[in-house]
Amino acid sequence: MGFQCSSFHCSVLVDRLSRQFTQVYDQPSEYHFCLEPVIAAEWIAQHQGPWPRELKIADVGAGCGVFGMELCHHLRRFSRCHSLELHGFEIQELFFPFFQRNRARAPNSKSIYWQPGDIRRTASHWRGAFDLIVANLPFFPRENSILSPSSVRSQCRFELNGLNSELEQTILTMLKPKGLAYVLTRGFLPPEGILSQIVIRIRRSFLVRYENTVIDP
Repeated sequence: MGFQCSSFHCSVLVDRLSRQFTQVYDQPSEYHFCLEPVIAAEWIAQHQGPWPRELKIADVGAGCGVFGMELCHHLRRFSRCHSLELHGFEIQELFFPFFQRNRARAPNSKSIYWQPGDIRRTASHWRGAFDLIVANLPFFPRENSILSPSSVRSQCRFELNGLNSELEQTILTMLKPKGLAYVLTRGFLPPEGILSQIVIRIRRSFLVRYENTVIDP
C-alpha cells in the first residue's frame, strides 16, 4: 500500500477559527480534552475538501468522541456531505458512557458507532474501510516523564498501549484507496520519510496528513 504525506502552511487560517466546541461534551473529571482536535476538525472540513457526498469516517483514540463529532458537524457546515458514518475506536472502556451521551446530542447520532478494544487487533476487519480517519495520539513516549496517578490521564498522554508509529501504520491500512488520514501528534515525529512531514501546527501539536495513493484495492 502506498502513501503520501502533504506538507503546507496555513497558520493565518487557523487563527481565524472559532476554537469553540459545537456542542456540550461530557468528559471524565480527571481528563478534559484539549482544543487541538476542535480546531483541527474545523480546519480539515473547511480547507481540505472538496469532500464527496458520502463519507465513512473513523476517529481513532476517540475518547468521548470530540474529534470525530466536531468533524462531522463542520463537514455538514462546509461541504455537500449528506451521509456521514462515524466510528469511534477507543481502548479505554471508561469513555463509553461519555461517548454515548455525546452521541445522543449529535445531529447524526444514528450513524455514530462505538468500537471498543485494541484497534491493532481488529484492524484487519476494517482494512480499506474508511474514506477519512482522524486521530489524536498520545503526546509522549512512555519513558519521557513520570506517569500521572490517574491511569486514564496516563493512557491519554503516554504511549502505554503501543507506539504511535504502530498506531499510524494501523490507521493507514484502514484507509480506502485515495482515502485521507489526519493525525494530531505533539512533536515526537519520525525523523525521515513520508511520516515526518507536517501539514500544519496547531497550538502545541502538529497535524499530519496521509493519503492512500493506491488506486485499486
